[in-house]
Amino acid sequence: MQRKVACLVVFLSVAFFSQALAAEGSQAKVTFISGNAIVERSEVTTSQPLKLNDPLKAGDMVTTGKKSRLEITLPDGSLARVDEGSTLTLTAMDFVPEKKRDIKIRVSMGKLWAKAAKLAGLSGGFEVSTHTMTAGVRGTVYRVNVNRDDSVLLKVYWGEVLVTGRPPAGAAQTPAGAPVMSEPAKVMGPVPVAGPSKVSMTEWTAIVTNMQQVKISPDGSISAPRSFDPIQDRDEWVRWNQSRDKLR
Repeated sequence: MQRKVACLVVFLSVAFFSQALAAEGSQAKVTFISGNAIVERSEVTTSQPLKLNDPLKAGDMVTTGKKSRLEITLPDGSLARVDEGSTLTLTAMDFVPEKKRDIKIRVSMGKLWAKAAKLAGLSGGFEVSTHTMTAGVRGTVYRVNVNRDDSVLLKVYWGEVLVTGRPPAGAAQTPAGAPVMSEPAKVMGPVPVAGPSKVSMTEWTAIVTNMQQVKISPDGSISAPRSFDPIQDRDEWVRWNQSRDKLR
């Protein structure tokens, strides 16, 4: 009898420990806060103020107030920081060491600085999205500015980011390098009227590497990557993030 009880205790302990590890692997944590920020959780009807060391999970939406900043440490050790007047949603927070990483953040407004941990051999990835684009990364430092008109500025400081724009609904696409086909134009008198044409995927995808930037228009189209001057770029927001990066 005592042996059965002992086995049951061991089983329950292992089960509890496994659940605790799984929960920990699906949670982020507030590791810096200046000013005020709130979180809206799916299971709570009212927003709640955030404090240092507060846990965050998938589905939580975070908003920073005026003159406020927030740093979130994600389950895989990656960092996400937002400036004042920013809103982001943690859409996926799943991390299993040495197996998989599925981290997804959606930025609705404001400025995000992301330092994605470099973890090799894992399925899934680290993804940041806005209304007009998606950026997939591995082991990268970059920032995203989302403007009120849904246009986006993305700058990469280290690593590589694959940016995919979100074309308007109904826009036809062709693979990069494929010929662009159009219907014959109908001529009304001396003035030709062009028929509908397909849009090349080169307008909607870009690979952005060290010290390059792209701009994403409200319609989801992406500018060609170009280099930026790191000296001119170092405003107070950039300097603060770079100093925080050195601490981690």
